[in-house]
Amino acid sequence: MGFKIVDSEYSMEKDSEVPKNPISMPALRSQDTVGICYAFTAAALFDQANCVARKIANCAEMPEKDRVSPLDLSRFGKTLPEDQDRTDRFNYEGLNISGSNAALTLQNAIGSGGIARETCAPFDQFTSSVSDLKEAQKIESEIWNKFTKAYNEYVKIKKKSGQRAADLFAAEKSKELVENCGIKTPQEEMLKAFSEDTYERFLDKALVPDKCWDFKEQLSLKGDWKLNIFPSVGKKSNYKETSEKIKDILSTGQPVVFDFCAQEPLTAKKIEQCKGYGHSVVVTAFSKACNSKGKCVDRVRVQNPWGAGWQKNYTDDGWVDAKVLLDRSFYENQTLTWLSEKK
Repeated sequence: MGFKIVDSEYSMEKDSEVPKNPISMPALRSQDTVGICYAFTAAALFDQANCVARKIANCAEMPEKDRVSPLDLSRFGKTLPEDQDRTDRFNYEGLNISGSNAALTLQNAIGSGGIARETCAPFDQFTSSVSDLKEAQKIESEIWNKFTKAYNEYVKIKKKSGQRAADLFAAEKSKELVENCGIKTPQEEMLKAFSEDTYERFLDKALVPDKCWDFKEQLSLKGDWKLNIFPSVGKKSNYKETSEKIKDILSTGQPVVFDFCAQEPLTAKKIEQCKGYGHSVVVTAFSKACNSKGKCVDRVRVQNPWGAGWQKNYTDDGWVDAKVLLDRSFYENQTLTWLSEKK
């Protein structure tokens, strides 16, 4: 999947780590079994920028009420028709769980002016009381399957037996979902969600309560920030240019999102051949590690939205071989996304 741990015979070369002072990052969150990694990495950039703007020294201690909801943020990972206003949040109804990228998501979200707080539309509302990682992921997967099955069954009943029969099913199922799955949305709103014409809109109404559309329950980006991408649209890069760009970004004290192909085994030769396997991580540091024979390799430190358990068990505290990972971007356009303070 691109995450290769550098052998233990290698140790970090003195003064090679960029940035010299660690970036204070928000606490790592997990996307678990849901394919919205792009929303989690976009949320990490958004929250970290707000930490900088609000002069919060330890961003990991930022309370949930001051963090954006990746679930709500996912709605912005879509391209609107040219005749629709991209600054109007109401044009982004429907959660996008089919994949996107952090650049598009942040562009739309920042332009709209408001993203729901994590406390209003919490992603982990299904599993917040479960401490065991594998058990939590199992429960969440089962709950997502229940939502999918419930909506599909509603559509099927409506088509076969009519609206009244579908409404009776929705009334029973909405009560069951709220009571048994720990959903924060009121049952009345859950019931109305079934009448939506797409599964994405159903999820939106079911998981993002109406109160989250109130400006008081939303967050905006503080300060004056510029959204950047590299390589620019229509351009390609290479390992040297991309690694140098990452170091340049990190040296300013800002993290950078990296998009790549996580297909395993890797057979794709370009991103368009990697549909269904795209992934996104946040890079927070870069360093060089050398062995006793003088052989050296580059490393990057990543925050993976697969969660803290993955960070601990499958990497060296987030450090992985830089070239192995970066090569999986094929160095195509918009590989990197970051926020920089305007001067």
